[in-house]
Amino acid sequence: MNILLFTEQDLNEQGHLILKDERFEHLTKVQDFQVGDEIHIGKINGRVGSGSVLERTKQMISLSVSLTHEPPDKAGVHVFLALPRPKMLKRILMDLAMVGVNRIHIINSYHVQKSYWQSPLLKPEQLRQYLMKGLEQSCDTLLPEITLHKRFRPFVEDHFSGLQCGTTYLADPRAKDTCPHAVDAPFSLIIGPENGFTHYEIQRLREFGARGVTLGPRHLRAETAANFLLGRLIK
Repeated sequence: MNILLFTEQDLNEQGHLILKDERFEHLTKVQDFQVGDEIHIGKINGRVGSGSVLERTKQMISLSVSLTHEPPDKAGVHVFLALPRPKMLKRILMDLAMVGVNRIHIINSYHVQKSYWQSPLLKPEQLRQYLMKGLEQSCDTLLPEITLHKRFRPFVEDHFSGLQCGTTYLADPRAKDTCPHAVDAPFSLIIGPENGFTHYEIQRLREFGARGVTLGPRHLRAETAANFLLGRLIK
């Protein structure tokens, strides 16, 4: 945890940060903060700064709050991600939040197993926790927006055009164009399932503005492709 994140609900009437949950456990049992110690803190979707430990008991820890500057700028990136295995999704969302992605759209594909959509890991509170872990690592406070699209055809025909920002790159090992390097934001990135999008799905995505790019003929795991592509594209 490189930054302690909190919400307005965590503050008492005096404006002090009162923690009794897993954050309290981490600060006292893992990092062993004592009265007077300074902690890097940030308000979710707000500013960042520091907090000083005012009181520590067996049940809670209290900190002062001083928010002095803005969080890092967002990358100006929208990611469209075919739903991977739920356990892999956790790692991918953490990484996307870490690099400053603005919006995440989890989409369906013929090669996405139907059972994935039934996973309890897709509950809003779980998705939020994955994104929070990424923000904690990167000292950011701005949560990416995340949306689920459970049907491919309605998504691409009714919503896709209005959700893109800048040039939209479609990761496709069969594409002719090599993925560019250090492009100007904003841009969008589409990452398919590990077995790839079907020919029909690629055709529809291209019809609505996606540009196919490749990293080579190898079919990569979704998390590897996401990190590799964003590492090339983000300036």
